[in-house]
Amino acid sequence: MKFTVQDSTVRMVGKQIKVTDLFADPQASFDFVIIELDGFHRSVINHVSEQAYFVLSGTGIIQVGPIAYDVKEEDFIFVPKSVPHGLKGKMRYVVLSSPPFSLHDETPDHSFDQ
Repeated sequence: MKFTVQDSTVRMVGKQIKVTDLFADPQASFDFVIIELDGFHRSVINHVSEQAYFVLSGTGIIQVGPIAYDVKEEDFIFVPKSVPHGLKGKMRYVVLSSPPFSLHDETPDHSFDQ
């Protein structure tokens, strides 16, 4: 497995990754969602959940804090809680959130908005 591309946030997946390897709490509960994006998802800050993005198809940009990552199929991005992040492009991706996602845990961040 190639675990670093630009830094420890971007990961290329070549074999299995255990969910317990992703999140700080080994007893972590999580949710799993598949999303299709054609445009942009505003920048947000999730104050409770860590999130992991895995690109299934397409290309785009995932902004994590001040760094914009060009992503394509099979790229993996980890976003710690309380870090602003946003997405743009045309892609299909999986989001794992731990603890499970709640809209009430997020606030807008305008650093990556169109």
